[in-house]
Amino acid sequence: MLNLIGIISAVLKKITDSFNRANTTSGLGVTDSGQSWLETRGTWKINSNKAQSTDAGSSYPLYSINIGAKNVNVGAEISNGGPGLAFWITDSNSWWASSVNYTSVADRPYSCNCSTGCYSCRNSSCGCETCGTCRDSSCGCQTYGTTCVLNAYCQHPDCGSSTTISCAGNYQSSSDPGTLWTCSGATLGQVCSKAYVLDRWFYSTCQQTTVTNSCRTAACGCEQYNCIQYNLCQSCNCPCAQYASCESCANCGSYSYGCSTCYNNTEYAQIKLYSSVSGTVTVQSTLNVWSGTTGSYTTTAGSLLVSTSGNDITVKAYSDSSLTNQLGSTMTFTATSPTRGNSVGIIKTPSTANAGNTVDSFTAEAK
Repeated sequence: MLNLIGIISAVLKKITDSFNRANTTSGLGVTDSGQSWLETRGTWKINSNKAQSTDAGSSYPLYSINIGAKNVNVGAEISNGGPGLAFWITDSNSWWASSVNYTSVADRPYSCNCSTGCYSCRNSSCGCETCGTCRDSSCGCQTYGTTCVLNAYCQHPDCGSSTTISCAGNYQSSSDPGTLWTCSGATLGQVCSKAYVLDRWFYSTCQQTTVTNSCRTAACGCEQYNCIQYNLCQSCNCPCAQYASCESCANCGSYSYGCSTCYNNTEYAQIKLYSSVSGTVTVQSTLNVWSGTTGSYTTTAGSLLVSTSGNDITVKAYSDSSLTNQLGSTMTFTATSPTRGNSVGIIKTPSTANAGNTVDSFTAEAK
């Protein structure tokens, strides 16, 4: 006769473990409800009345107990990121698990590295800080000079007139024109070169030449304003048509001209769902259940609950250790043709930040 009572009790058994027993160097011993932990993968031990694994999370240390059922509720108190719950365990290479991961993502943009100079198109009457209507080198124009004079006129190095003193002219004399001089401002009119040819002297004198320049440059493409006002020319790096036109913000761009975009971090607590098939571990789903912007993880998960029914999986994270105050929403996932073993257990997975290594108050119950 079949032992139906034994079969029913095997399916319906409940597992509880507080881990309140002597420290070990390896192994977890026997649960409070009388089942022995199986060393399925890596190492767990008892330390200060908690289950602890100092193995790397990336190696997925896993201890299990055969509960005799595939539809289960499994819960435990967890420390920070990484420690979690395993279910549908067949062996060391075939299992499903869930844990909490903590991570920080640079996803909040703000303007940074802004210039302290006049990097908008506005002149002084339009509120362009201290540059006035004279766009100097700090404002980004490549070729225009920085010498400002009255009324914010600027002198381009190629504008206005320039003078040169050189040895020029072609003159003749029957007598020696005299001593030769080197041309300078003090020697204008003096002989600077001479030659005696066929009974005559040919010579040149120091002379001053004035050259008038224009404002037009290839780099900026300014209209030719005859060097009147520098601020009438279009700037190379300014989006406005005319720097002195005092156009509106809509036409002239924002005051953030010259700024860069930087990002502040957001901290997240995430439920992660893993599967291992033939030893290949895959993240099946990720759900953010908390976020913060203080630069630290001010709210953390204190416990985790996994429930399975058929191929459906639900996972909840809680801020307390007693599965009471849920963090965020519930993860729901339907597995496609999973291998579903009859064992449950505890596991350690990777966590990007805020990693922990202990589990406490483990419970598992067949549904």
